[in-house]
Amino acid sequence: MRAHATPALAILARPPSPSEEQPGESSPSLLPEDRFCRELCRMGAELGMIVYVVYAHPAWAALSETELTGYALQGGRWTEKRWPLPDLVYDRAIGANPAERQAKAGLLKQLAERKPLTPLNGSLPGKLAVYEALRTDQRLRPALPPTFAYPGTSSLQRLALRFPRGVFLKPDAGYQGRGAIAITARDGLWRAEGRTIGNAAVARTFTNAAACAAWCERFIRAAYIAQPYLPLRNESGASCDIRSLIQKDERGRWRITGIAVREGAPGSVTSNLHGGGEAKDAAAVLAARFGEAAARRLLLRTARLSLRASRALEQHFGRFFELGLDFGLEASGRLWLLEANAKPGRMSFYARPAIYRLAVLRPLQAAMRLAGAGRTVLSPVPLSSHHRSTRGSTYTQQARYHRGCIQEVHP
Repeated sequence: MRAHATPALAILARPPSPSEEQPGESSPSLLPEDRFCRELCRMGAELGMIVYVVYAHPAWAALSETELTGYALQGGRWTEKRWPLPDLVYDRAIGANPAERQAKAGLLKQLAERKPLTPLNGSLPGKLAVYEALRTDQRLRPALPPTFAYPGTSSLQRLALRFPRGVFLKPDAGYQGRGAIAITARDGLWRAEGRTIGNAAVARTFTNAAACAAWCERFIRAAYIAQPYLPLRNESGASCDIRSLIQKDERGRWRITGIAVREGAPGSVTSNLHGGGEAKDAAAVLAARFGEAAARRLLLRTARLSLRASRALEQHFGRFFELGLDFGLEASGRLWLLEANAKPGRMSFYARPAIYRLAVLRPLQAAMRLAGAGRTVLSPVPLSSHHRSTRGSTYTQQARYHRGCIQEVHP
């Protein structure tokens, strides 16, 4: 990309539904991922960038040959304004249905027709394709649970026999744990627990496999994948997983930004924060559960698997600068690599200011690098008299300095 004196970064956000807002609203009180977008705009301004939010729909963007409509902060409020066409696009719009995905594709096509455009991050295909890509790395294979396309309810009983603990079904193109369902069979009763596509909790009990299969037939409305239902619960019985946020630093090298444990709401089979889960400091939780030494080994293994997974996904699907990797953890300490997310959130790190700030800064560093605008100068973490340098330190040393925030990974 040609160096630009003032790089312009557009953040694509999911457009509001007709019942929420209408085109022409000049000052929405909140935008999707409001806190994250506010921080990106503030820190971008400090770095000398133009950063604004655009709804991922041509009707909202209202493109001309040189400008589009977006939102930026003015006096702490979102204000609508015409902005120059962006040099880079940070796509945060999930595209929850075909209409939203089509609208976003239309907007990106129109932008590309007017100006050379660089996506800040890549995109991932469905979960099954991601699984198959990860399996090409022999060192990742032991950490991947068996995953295959769900063949339909006629095979439900056969799957239950193959996986005695149960079967876990989730949409191939799902997000935030929506639509995920666990099927278990005990003492002649069949149990289905999970979340609807609308993210509401659901639990049903059936007296036989046929009744459970008939319910699944109505529940499943898209392509699904099937996995064994793994015992991924903590000592209190709550579902839990580990979120690893891996991003590239200002030099374009993969770095672990933070690792958090997410614990699900009571009775939930998923631990996603959007479904009522809670994020906690990984080092503290793992140390309390397994001991300090075992916790350090688990964090190191999580970091190494994250690095290998990120490289494998780049080899198959093109350039990325950030990924969210979700790991399951059994009571024995065995780690499972469950999912990869190309639009990772930051909610898991809200309670860790240093990690959260770094997680916001790194997209801007990536944008500056891709725009050829030179290196950023913002400090990645708030400095204090108690801050210690981690330059040249090992992973375990850094884990002591920034519990949960890892800057170096040595495979």
